[in-house]
Amino acid sequence: MFFLVKTVSKFIGLFPAGIALAAQILQEKGVTPQTLIKYGRPGDVIIKTAEELQADLIFLGTKKHPTLLNKRTIGPIADKVVEHAHCSVLVVR
Repeated sequence: MFFLVKTVSKFIGLFPAGIALAAQILQEKGVTPQTLIKYGRPGDVIIKTAEELQADLIFLGTKKHPTLLNKRTIGPIADKVVEHAHCSVLVVR
């Protein structure tokens, strides 16, 4: 089963349409997703949701953080998920 999980703290009204579009694209490719919208601190919510769903893998996108001095840092949310998740985490930029 494929889950799309988006954590939100701002712009709440914008995300349902984006998740619906992503779900539609996956359905066209033959994948049946279950979509979820969760509220809270993103790292904590991602970790907790992965545990609840008994996920085997967390696929996590991140962006470059130019304000961070160490260029090897993947960002605070991705770093937390990688450190504390019960399963494997794949981080992409």
